[in-house]
Amino acid sequence: MKKILVLLTLLFVAMFLIAGCDQDTAAPAESNHDHDHGDSDDHGHEHGDDPYEWSGVFSFAEGSYVMHFQESGDPSIAVVFLLDEGDRDGSDHMAYHIMEAELEAVPAGGEFEAVSEYGYNLMLNPDETITTFVISEAGDYLLYLEHFPEEFDLVIKDAAGNEMVATD
Repeated sequence: MKKILVLLTLLFVAMFLIAGCDQDTAAPAESNHDHDHGDSDDHGHEHGDDPYEWSGVFSFAEGSYVMHFQESGDPSIAVVFLLDEGDRDGSDHMAYHIMEAELEAVPAGGEFEAVSEYGYNLMLNPDETITTFVISEAGDYLLYLEHFPEEFDLVIKDAAGNEMVATD
């Protein structure tokens, strides 16, 4: 009887894994960022708690920006950039999948190109970290953060040193 129960449990787990989400939104290991995620429509399943705590909309022109993190007890923070296409539910869903995938690591104080539909794991120093990102495609971006910006006194500034403020 125990063997049958164990076998049924294993079968159930295998079926669950096979029927899992197959939307391809993983961040790439390389940085060429050339692939298609397909549409972001709901694909018939529910998710647990979101892997992000905060999101906001920023209007970015082409150019360089800095993220200034103050003292942190966390060694890193996951960040996702998505061009805002007006479908917040679809964007939230896509951000969920991106953050659940393997994110591109950015060293503390490093620089990266912020590309829509990608996630980054920004390494943080314990006292202060200033990370630079470059926007190559201007637009309104939904920015998803693993933690609330207040936890780090996070400030985002443009190349002229002006503080950027989220509109949503």
